[in-house]
Amino acid sequence: MFAKKFICIALLLCVLSTPINSSAQQKKNAKPQVSPKGPVLSEHGAIRYEVGVIIQGGPEPCHNLKVIFPVPIDTLEQFVVLDDQSIPASANKVEFREQPGLKQMIVMVPTIRANQEMNFRAIFNVQLSKVQAPSDTSVFVIPKSPSKDVKPYLGISPGINLKHQKIKTALKDMVEGKADAWEEVKGIFEWVNTNIEVDPDGEINDSTQAFLDKKGSPEDVTGLFVGLCRLHKVPARTVWVEGAVQAEFYLVDDEGIGAWFPVKFSGIAEFGSDSNPAIILQKGDNFRVPEKKDALRYVSESLVVTGSAAPNAVRFFGGKLAGIGK
Repeated sequence: MFAKKFICIALLLCVLSTPINSSAQQKKNAKPQVSPKGPVLSEHGAIRYEVGVIIQGGPEPCHNLKVIFPVPIDTLEQFVVLDDQSIPASANKVEFREQPGLKQMIVMVPTIRANQEMNFRAIFNVQLSKVQAPSDTSVFVIPKSPSKDVKPYLGISPGINLKHQKIKTALKDMVEGKADAWEEVKGIFEWVNTNIEVDPDGEINDSTQAFLDKKGSPEDVTGLFVGLCRLHKVPARTVWVEGAVQAEFYLVDDEGIGAWFPVKFSGIAEFGSDSNPAIILQKGDNFRVPEKKDALRYVSESLVVTGSAAPNAVRFFGGKLAGIGK
């Protein structure tokens, strides 16, 4: 399960860095226009969310540490503010790195002395909104020429590459005879929700295997829906929320303006709406970060140590805090 924390420590020969605040990056991350005929938002409430790490130094000093956390992202239905942080004296720099669907907080630590313990924590205030499907869904169609920010969600991703002929045949039955694009995507959702069992404790495998087994982890069942949408030329992506995984699909209205719509399989299944929103951590399933060679379905916390031995122990922690946010 992606939500289970794990530690990834890489020893690199050189420090890799990415520009953070360039005008090109800001332009790349600019929010596209959203259809006014799309989902209806209503205020739900605010939650405080924490990320942090405890690092225990070893018998020798550790040098050039880079601690990287994924943090909640700003979206149409979620607004995030860094509320508080506790920075150790040994850290000399804190910065953020962004790409579509992902935001990471990076803490630079030049040195941890032998046997020293370093603690870092950051608290975010997250304002959430409920999402309700529009009253008139008949105006939405599958985009014929997806924009650059949407086109990546039509491709393959780690664990989401549906090439099996049985899947393509089944897809035809799911969408055949439907009145419009919305009903076609709903047909895909209903087929997956009816025919594929979600195993909450299942290991992440592959969305094709989930189809063949008629059972899979939440990640693979959600990925199967995403992959089926993409086969049908409907942009779709995985949405990683605190403690669970969801999906979104994209359609454009009769004026060519698009919108993303939520889908949930785990818990109470919902199509086009989200009546009980959770904190959104990442949107997407094909990320690339400098610290990893291969594309990632989900980006976890990591610690990079350059030019010395790794510390004795590293424990990442995170989750929503008790009480109500601001």
